[in-house]
Amino acid sequence: MRPILTEMRVRLMSLLVLLAIPLVAVGCSGGDDGGGVDIAPASSASATSTVQATGVATPRATATPSATASASATATATLVASACPIAAEACSFINRMAQSVIAGNSQAVVSSSKSTFYTCPGPNGQPGGPFPLCDGARTGEVRAGFALRRIGGDAGSVSETDIVRLVAEWSARTEPGLSDEYGDGDAHAFTVACPGIQPNEARSCRERFSLVFSGLSPASSAGQAPLRTMLVVDVQRDGDDYRAVGFATGVLDTGLKLALRGGSGAASSQSVPTVLVGGPAGWSLVTFFPWDASALQR
Repeated sequence: MRPILTEMRVRLMSLLVLLAIPLVAVGCSGGDDGGGVDIAPASSASATSTVQATGVATPRATATPSATASASATATATLVASACPIAAEACSFINRMAQSVIAGNSQAVVSSSKSTFYTCPGPNGQPGGPFPLCDGARTGEVRAGFALRRIGGDAGSVSETDIVRLVAEWSARTEPGLSDEYGDGDAHAFTVACPGIQPNEARSCRERFSLVFSGLSPASSAGQAPLRTMLVVDVQRDGDDYRAVGFATGVLDTGLKLALRGGSGAASSQSVPTVLVGGPAGWSLVTFFPWDASALQR
């Protein structure tokens, strides 16, 4: 009886071994392939997730600073100084004018100007009218002159002789040996101010604009910082040519960054030096385009 049981056990064990071999083969084969298939998608999913997270996170991280920079200093970062910062047809004129102003050649400045005829209300008048041009004039007398804005003072009108003296004296007072954060004290052309023109519309600035010049003059008292003095030439298109039609001068202590380095801002903002911009009122925006006139130094 025992031999029979023993033989049955041997056969049963053999059968179990034979059944186990395919299972082991399948289990091993499935482990290798399944591992490759499972791991690859897991790696791809992880990489995709990382790339997507990085791609999304990076714009989000940079969007806020860009918006802030744009809001706080509109166009300053994108405006690049150019020898021809506005419409191409105006650049020959503005560079000739710059050369004359920087050299103190006031006669050349006036020869490229066009005066305005003012009807005098009488020999005396209030600030802001055609005075001092009309000082001593008869009521109804017509005199030719130029609009003049005094930074920190009253606007008015002056004669051609006054403009000749103004340009010559302003240029003579600038001193190259002085310096501040905007450069040396010599007379330089800095920007072209265009009222009503957006930063991306430089080539549309062709009808009316103002040329902004600046230099440093000694302070009235020893030990004080030098004075950042300005001379502005208002230009208007006159047919196929351009003419200077107005001027501004004085010491500027606010809005220097826009006036000298360029940028754009609302005319109602206190940081925008609208006194530097001539022409009719009513515009809401002014852009100061940086002007590279380094080749025009005296």
